[in-house]
Formats: sequence, C-alpha cells, structure tokens
Amino acid sequence: MSLFAQPFLTADVHPSFDVVATDPRYSGARIMFDSLFAQATGLDKNFIREFQSQNGFDARVFELYMFAVLAEAGCEVVGREAPDFECRMDGTTFYVEVTTAAQHREEPPASPAEYFEQLERSEIDWDALAIRMGSPLYSKLQKRYHRMPHVVGHPFLIALQDFGDVGALYHSEISFLSYLLGNKLVDASGGLPAQLLDQEIQDHQVDGKTIPSGFFNQEGTEHISAILFSNAGTAGKFNRMAKIRGLGDVQSQMWRRGFEYDSSPEALLPIYFVEEVGVYEEPWHEGSLLIHNPAALHPLDPELLPTSSQITAHEDGLAFRPAARHVYGSQTITIATTDNDA
Repeated sequence: MSLFAQPFLTADVHPSFDVVATDPRYSGARIMFDSLFAQATGLDKNFIREFQSQNGFDARVFELYMFAVLAEAGCEVVGREAPDFECRMDGTTFYVEVTTAAQHREEPPASPAEYFEQLERSEIDWDALAIRMGSPLYSKLQKRYHRMPHVVGHPFLIALQDFGDVGALYHSEISFLSYLLGNKLVDASGGLPAQLLDQEIQDHQVDGKTIPSGFFNQEGTEHISAILFSNAGTAGKFNRMAKIRGLGDVQSQMWRRGFEYDSSPEALLPIYFVEEVGVYEEPWHEGSLLIHNPAALHPLDPELLPTSSQITAHEDGLAFRPAARHVYGSQTITIATTDNDA
C-alpha cells in the first residue's frame, strides 16, 4: 500500500506531507518513500496514518531514512514494536530506537524569499537546543528498553534528528556533543573534530526550565551504547536519492548546497559546496554521526556501522573518524520545467 493513499487517512494532514504528496517536483521522492516502505518489514501498523499526520510526518520520514542508513551499512534490519529496529550484522544483534526533537514547526515557506526570511529568524540558543534535544532522549531513557527480554545484553542506540525550526538542520553537532558529554567544546575547524575542554557544564536553562548537562553521565544512560545523530533525514534527501536513480520527473533540475567537513590539517572552516544532483553519487549515510557513549555497558563495535562518521570520547579528548564525506547540513533546490513558456 502506498504512503500517499487517497483519500488521506487523517484530517490533520502535515503541510509538508501535502506538498510531497501533490507537488510534481516531489514525484521521485514519492517513489522512493514507497519503495523503502515496501522493503522495511515489521513497521508499526499505524505508519501510513502517522506519516500523513501533523504530529507524525517528520518522525516517520526520519524512521524510513534510518532504515535506509542501517540497510546500506550492511545490516539485516527488521522493524519491531519496540525498539523500532532490530539489526543483525556479522553475528551481532543490536537495537535502534528512532526519535525526533520538536516536530512542530512553522508552515513550509511559500517561496525562496520566505525561506531565507525564516532562516534569518532562526537563532541558535545553545541552551535551548540542548533542552530541545535532551527532552526526547530523556523520554526514551524512561522507557527502559534495556529491560526488554530481546534487548537484554545487546547494544542499544537512539537515533535522533532535530526538526525544531527551518534552521535546525544547519545547527552544528558541537552543541549537542557538549550536552551529551557535559563539557564545553572548542570548534577546531568550523565543525568536527572538536577539542574537549576541562570545563564542565552543570545545566542548561531557558525560560525557567532547567535540565542537567552531561546526558551520558546521568543514571541509566550506561544502557545506551551510542546516539546516532543526523541532519539528513528529510523529504529533500529522498528526492535527491530518487533523482540520482533516474526516478520521478527526469526533466526537472535539482541543485544542492551546504557545508561539509574539510579534512586538510590547516582547515579553519568547513567547505561550502554547490552541486547539481544526479551528476554525482550520494549515499544514504552521508551526514550521519555515531556518538559512542564512553560509559556504555554494551558498547557498539564501530565496524557494525562503518559508513557513518563516528566520535569516541577519551580522557584526553575526542577521536573523530569521518566517513568518506561528512556533510553538516544542506539545502535542496528543485527547478521544474513546464510547457508554459511564461
């Protein structure tokens, strides 16, 4: 069954879903979404309804994206009621729970000018960002997945993406790492890798709300092996992957711009890039970052997700193992052609 079943299964349709379902420029994304949905066995029976809904679209897009990332890494992935995915690779089984932060956003911009207006209004408040990202992590921690019989003794990951506002997908991982580790970080090159400072962060405060910093230091988090963070699980990603495969409106032009990690030793800033979609290869995992918990009872072998960039914390700092290409964030622009000369 198609994720874009008509009539829509819910009256509370997410505006972004409505665009993807009806706009000719997203014809390829619709094919790619349905293809992955057919491959991902064991998904929640309410997946289609929630995929269309105001409160569920972002989360379900990210869930399908994570399925693609895990499968591309070579894992045998099976959907479960909880946690979301059971993954088997090289004789090891591990589990992944997928979640998102702040799914309620402004209405999608109606024009490029409106998009940039929203982007300029998107301010980076590091404490607010920590609270926004920490809330779903804390909620998942309370679920105590490690006590489930099938999870006991196996590595357990939480996959997370922020959908807080139009600029959320451009926010650096640096502030998120500071929250996870409870230490201030110095951005060494306009992005990762970063230097871990001997300066602890006690808490994060915004508008009267306070949460403790150092998620990996909190009671019970030793049962979380790692956090799999990404800025890439979006409808634009699915549209690009379809374009690369020659699916959808082959006449449309698609361009992508963003920032990526610069591996040269003298680099002070990330690389800004602009590229035409369809003339290069782009993997699903590009932009995913696996952040290992240094106190995990059941650590995840880094080789089980070899395609993602990875960070491991040590007493003397952070070790960063980048993927072949690590993209911090990007924007996709699609230009559709019509028969109307105007």
